[in-house]
Amino acid sequence: MGGKAVQAKVGHAFIKEKMRQNDVLFGCEQSGHYYFKDYFYTDCVVLTLRLVLDVYLEATARNLTFSELVKPYTIYEQTEDVVVEVKDKSKTMKLLEAYFRKQCPKKIKKFDGLFVDFGEVWGAVTPSVTEPALKILFESKNQVLAQDKLKAVVDFAKSIALK
Repeated sequence: MGGKAVQAKVGHAFIKEKMRQNDVLFGCEQSGHYYFKDYFYTDCVVLTLRLVLDVYLEATARNLTFSELVKPYTIYEQTEDVVVEVKDKSKTMKLLEAYFRKQCPKKIKKFDGLFVDFGEVWGAVTPSVTEPALKILFESKNQVLAQDKLKAVVDFAKSIALK
């Protein structure tokens, strides 16, 4: 519909600020928060529920399940967020960056953590704002590839996390 994605740091304050700066109509987080310009950039669960119910009603009117209706838009598979407790977030992030650079040196973006693109799989490692931990997740058109990459990165992170 002509929309363009605008990346923001994780957290409602950062998302709302970025939405205002860029006149964004809708924003969301992987954690399930949905923000609407028309509702003062707030995380509005009631409006979100109403919009989901509208899609559900459309599905039933067309004799489709909700899953069947949204399937054409469900292109990417995302892993769950994995939280890895760490002793030193900064040091662990530097070691993870070195680990990624060995695998794909030109496909790392530093923004609110590390965003890494392996081609068929991409993901993020972000330091938690509220605890001594890192959050790791991956995404792909292939769930198995995303899960495999997640496991490899989590295993590495755990091997260096508390040293």
